[in-house]
Amino acid sequence: MCWLLLRQGRLDEAETLAAQTADMIEPRLSKATPDECAAWGWLALRAAAAAGRNNRPREARHYHRVATTAASAVGREHTGSFFRHWTTFGPLTVGMKGVEDAMVVGDVRTVVRKAGEDALSPKAWKSTGRPSDDNWNRHRMDVARAHARTGDLTAAMDELTGVRRASPQWLQHQHVAAETMQEILKKRKRTLTAEMRDMASYLGVVG
Repeated sequence: MCWLLLRQGRLDEAETLAAQTADMIEPRLSKATPDECAAWGWLALRAAAAAGRNNRPREARHYHRVATTAASAVGREHTGSFFRHWTTFGPLTVGMKGVEDAMVVGDVRTVVRKAGEDALSPKAWKSTGRPSDDNWNRHRMDVARAHARTGDLTAAMDELTGVRRASPQWLQHQHVAAETMQEILKKRKRTLTAEMRDMASYLGVVG
């Protein structure tokens, strides 16, 4: 329901529902199961997403700290009984959502900086576990768009190409991918590369 409210732009309702439910189910961390911590942490992430999009940065930071606490208790990416078919929860997911929140408020330099850290790279998967494909791909889309906005078009194309290689059909239906490609085309001062023309065609973007 929180996800649906976010999609509908009902940000106050999304934050209130997520925060109140998180308070209701807050586990005793010394005895909590990974499932309980993960459910609590995901509610905090939903509240943070709603607050950040609603120009409430202080509240968003508070909820993100709660999610970080839950992720630390879980220890690594966890696929729980509540959401085994669609996502995971752990330190890596919380880190990626922090990048997403920075992208929402337009802090592209923070996105690029955080995304370049080892803690948010596949190098960390051995210790943190692997995130869900959807969350990882959406994270890389944020990184691609941030690179495009900072003028690093080569890095932006590398991200798009990597996601296309991993999930071609998924990428083709992502509006943010097409919008990122449009930004690349507008900022490109020289003749487009063959890779850029191919990607634009693949995403249905007209230069």
